[in-house]
Amino acid sequence: VAACFGMPGFGESPSADAAATMQITEALPDIQLTFANDVHCAWAGAGALNPGICLIMGTGAMTWAVDHQGTSHRCGGWSEFFSDEGSGYWLGLETIRLFSQQSDGRLPRGPLYDIVQNHFHLVNDFDIVAIVEHELIGSRARLAALQPLLAQAADAGDATAIRTYAQAAEELARLVLATAQKMSPSPSPIPVWCVGGLTALETHLLAPIRQAIETNARSAIEFHSPKLTPCQGAILLAASHYAPDQAPPLTS
Repeated sequence: VAACFGMPGFGESPSADAAATMQITEALPDIQLTFANDVHCAWAGAGALNPGICLIMGTGAMTWAVDHQGTSHRCGGWSEFFSDEGSGYWLGLETIRLFSQQSDGRLPRGPLYDIVQNHFHLVNDFDIVAIVEHELIGSRARLAALQPLLAQAADAGDATAIRTYAQAAEELARLVLATAQKMSPSPSPIPVWCVGGLTALETHLLAPIRQAIETNARSAIEFHSPKLTPCQGAILLAASHYAPDQAPPLTS
């Protein structure tokens, strides 16, 4: 009946949006199409189209929310060059930055130093410059893939790694709190669904995020497990757009 395409960056550049929608529409002329930011699809799946906040904590970091009046709100995710704080990409960059400072002696050497050195098989610590500049810069995914090294260091007691996760949790909590402030008053606690690879970090991220929000929230907020995947959320958006009578009830 229809399809929804969820795309990173959609809604941020009119010219890019027009080019993408035109090419896809020309390729699929017989299908009713709707287009959305991929985070909108994540929200649609997480809450099955119900009001609430979806916190994306993966390669990137941002929120998408819809309030009880049906108004959408977005926070964060401006650009990896000056935003995405708390994301896997941001944590990957911090991993390299902390390694350089531990190598210099600007920070005390902890487990992170040996973990990064061994991971890249460094003979000379400065060899990492060429690796970063020639192999990692320009790929958000490859930089985000360094985040597990930071987690390994934090698990081993590296103080700088532990502080970095605390900072990331604070940044992610700020996304939720700022989004909640934008939303119209809710008669019930605002649901929050966390989506993305970093949700596996219960101790380093999820628990401190919940604590920070509970401490600072001006409105009642409750965390819930996502109901459906982002892909299923795109299907729900397409159905709600073109075949609302065929969409199953998913309020529970």
